[in-house]
Amino acid sequence: MNIMERKNTELIKEFNRYIREHPEFADSIPNNAVVVMQLEGDEEFNRWGYEIAKSHAEKGQPLTSDIGVRNSTGHFPYFS
Repeated sequence: MNIMERKNTELIKEFNRYIREHPEFADSIPNNAVVVMQLEGDEEFNRWGYEIAKSHAEKGQPLTSDIGVRNSTGHFPYFS
């Protein structure tokens, strides 16, 4: 597993944990959306993450990155 895959896996774990602890938050995610994990200040990872998400999305499936952004303090600012 390369560094990008490790970062993405860690972000997905954090995101899944948050959804388990706050199931009502899932209502804000569009149905059938692909959530794009992003890291504030890490443009290389953000490009990689977007391209991976785009390649996994089916035609017409929305990509949502607004909720999957972790900032430099290590928190997801949209998770509150």
